[in-house]
Amino acid sequence: MDTGDILETVKVKIGDKETPVWIQQRCNAGKYKDQIIYSGCGHTCSAMIATLLGKPITPHEEFELCVETWGEPNSKPCDFQQYPFITVSGIVEILTKLGIKSKYYPIKHIGVKKATEHMLSEVKNGKLACFISVPSETFPENPFSKGHHYVLIVGIMEDGKILIANSSVKHQPEIEGINIVDAETIEKALSPVADPLPNRTWGGLENLDEACGYIIVE
Repeated sequence: MDTGDILETVKVKIGDKETPVWIQQRCNAGKYKDQIIYSGCGHTCSAMIATLLGKPITPHEEFELCVETWGEPNSKPCDFQQYPFITVSGIVEILTKLGIKSKYYPIKHIGVKKATEHMLSEVKNGKLACFISVPSETFPENPFSKGHHYVLIVGIMEDGKILIANSSVKHQPEIEGINIVDAETIEKALSPVADPLPNRTWGGLENLDEACGYIIVE
């Protein structure tokens, strides 16, 4: 399949496995290119996770697996009605289909501080963690994105700084494809997730726990 100009600027290597940090804005070919370009952060994270765990897959192929699972998306890219394509529970379901064990956690029941501590503890133990960053008026300098955006925690440096694989080129002050942040930054990015907007239905999904949270990958 022609996956278009999927150019990575860096690769993430864990053990003997590595993955490109796919950039959404460069996934500019194929039937579902608009979905990947405009709302493909969860799909790029899924693809990176799978590739790092020995199940190589591109974001386009991951999206095709979503279509096989749930049918064609019934809304335009960037529409909050895309359940289950862009929910934490949806990512876990797709990873399960790929033979990858993972679990999602609802942040509003855990709290942002404990959620951040949990993710970083698991990453220190060799696991991967994916979370959704949400824009907030109280955190305009959010380095991940100005919109709802999944990113992947891939490692922790000796000085405690956290390496984040980020598929968007729009808000990255350090290395393209990688954010280098501290725990407080993650907490601030998670804060709005703990209190989701009341009018957000995510395609009729009543249990917003399935849409707002983070994922730990075994």
